[in-house]
Amino acid sequence: MSVEATPSFNADVLALSGLTLEQCQSARQSRDSRFDGRFFVAVKTTGIFCRPICPANLPKEVNVEYFINQAQALQSGYRPCLRCRPDSAPGSWAWKGVETTFQRAVKMIDQGEL
Repeated sequence: MSVEATPSFNADVLALSGLTLEQCQSARQSRDSRFDGRFFVAVKTTGIFCRPICPANLPKEVNVEYFINQAQALQSGYRPCLRCRPDSAPGSWAWKGVETTFQRAVKMIDQGEL
C-alpha cells in the first residue's frame, strides 16, 4: 500500500481546490459540515480515508493526508471508512444519483406508475 506523500504534494493538491491546508486542518478538527465533500482525510496509520465530518476519533495531524477527491485517496492505497462512508459524500455519484435514474423516475411518473 502506497500511503506515503509529502506535505508539499498535499498543499499543491489542496490549492487546486481553493482550500488551504490550514482550512482543512481546522475543518477536520471541528468536523465542520460546510466542508463535507470538498476534501477527504486519509489516515496513514490505518490506511482509511474519511469525510471531514467523520465521528471517529481524530488522528494526530502527522498521520493525516488530505485529498480533494475520493479517486486520489483510492489511488494512493487508502480504503473508504465504513463509519462515515466517503463514497456517499455530497458531490459523489452516490449522492447525486445518475441521470438515468432521474429519467426513469420521470418516465414512471408520466406513465402513472409512481
